[in-house]
Amino acid sequence: MEIVKKTDAFSIYKKRSGRHGVKNAEGKWINGEEKEKILLGEKLIKVDTPKKKEEAPAEEGAAES
Repeated sequence: MEIVKKTDAFSIYKKRSGRHGVKNAEGKWINGEEKEKILLGEKLIKVDTPKKKEEAPAEEGAAES
C-alpha cells in the first residue's frame, strides 16, 4: 500500500487493488460513511446517485380497469 495523503487526523492509503483505505490518528481503520465523506472531500472518489425508474403509463391504465 502506498500513502496518498497524510494529515494529523487521518492517513489515506491506496491498495494494490485500486481501492482506498483510511486510518485515523490512533491507527484504526475508518469504514462506512465516515470513510466515504473523507474520500469525497479529497476528491478521490465520486458517488453516483441511483436513477429512478419511471413506470410506463400503460401499466397505470391496466390497473384502473
